[in-house]
Amino acid sequence: MSSRFIYIILFAATLAVTVMAAVWLPADFHPAVIVAGVVLLALEVWLYVALVRPVRTLANGIGLIRAQDFSSRLARVGQIDADRLVETFNRMMDVLKSERLRLNERNNFLQLLIDASPAAIVVGDFDGRVTDCNPAAVALFGALPPGATLASLPGDLGAACASLPRGASAMVRLSNTEIYRCSSLSFMESGFSRPFLLVESVTEEVRRAERQAGHRIVRAMAHEVNNTIGGVGTILEILADTPLDAPMHDAVSACLERCRALSGFVTDYASVVKVPAPECMPENLSEMVAGMLPFFSGLLPRDGAISITMHADGGNVVVNADKALFQQAMVNIVKNAAESILSAGGSGEIRIEVGDAPARVVVADNGPGLSSEVAGRLFAPFFTTKPTGQGLGLMLVGEILDGHRCRYSLRTDPTDGLTRFSIIFPSSRKQ
Repeated sequence: MSSRFIYIILFAATLAVTVMAAVWLPADFHPAVIVAGVVLLALEVWLYVALVRPVRTLANGIGLIRAQDFSSRLARVGQIDADRLVETFNRMMDVLKSERLRLNERNNFLQLLIDASPAAIVVGDFDGRVTDCNPAAVALFGALPPGATLASLPGDLGAACASLPRGASAMVRLSNTEIYRCSSLSFMESGFSRPFLLVESVTEEVRRAERQAGHRIVRAMAHEVNNTIGGVGTILEILADTPLDAPMHDAVSACLERCRALSGFVTDYASVVKVPAPECMPENLSEMVAGMLPFFSGLLPRDGAISITMHADGGNVVVNADKALFQQAMVNIVKNAAESILSAGGSGEIRIEVGDAPARVVVADNGPGLSSEVAGRLFAPFFTTKPTGQGLGLMLVGEILDGHRCRYSLRTDPTDGLTRFSIIFPSSRKQ
């Protein structure tokens, strides 16, 4: 029962008692009864204004706070001390309203940034269960099932993220040539730490840095070797012009010839890393690959231990490509496939598939295959699995394909054991 209702009952009872006393008591007591009744009624009115109404107003204020209604305000009650509390309460509500508005605007801004971020962000609760993913995370990991945890994200990338300790970051190379920077971080909420994962694609930045470093190293090596060869060659030329017996003259001439050949080789080796920008034109993808089949066959052993076939699917696919550069990339890919089969010491098959929607070329071989660790590093400069390899072939292939804005990968499918080099063009159209 509210205090206001109790006060109304008390006021009515006082009035009734006063009237009854005036009726039942002798007339000599009537003035005193009336005065006493008026005094009691006035006292009750004063008590309502001084106590009951302020208390009721403050109770209403508590109700507003409980309901988090920061837009409503309390009215003055006509009592000095109570009105001071009302003013303080209203100022507090103004501050709370402004603070909540500011927090809402900041949270909305942060949510917009998270949703628009190209980095994948996966947020977990206090127990590590996934509570929120931004669009980039959904595109990277797919739609996660209910109850998924940060430690159970799918794929090799999810496993790499799960292995990170809290607060650590690591670069992860996947077998599809993609490179990611993965960070396991946390933030505070209600005094407790909540985990989240931040996954950024750094493929282009890392490839660009690796290529620039590789180019600088090769050019520096070529410069130093040519400087030395130049000095040695000059001395040999002087010796070749001096009278020498026949064996010595032949030896000096042979050394001079090798110096010139080595100088040319080093110069060519340095220039090969300068891949020109592709001059793309519409090209028929099937015809472009089919025209190289005779040359590809020349790369294979003459005993027929390795066969090569081509299958075109999806009609005549036209792509924008630099024919010379793309065919150079294909030569390196087929040559690597053949060398992989030969390294196992047996026979094998290379199959080239050309498809549409999207325009693609897939070179598959049944060689010994690649581990996921090796596949993730194949396009790094100077990395090679060949005993006499130099680690530049696939680097140049990657640079050519990047210039065509192609997506590409080199990995072994565990289901059929075939190693596939897949190239997907950014756009295609049928003739």
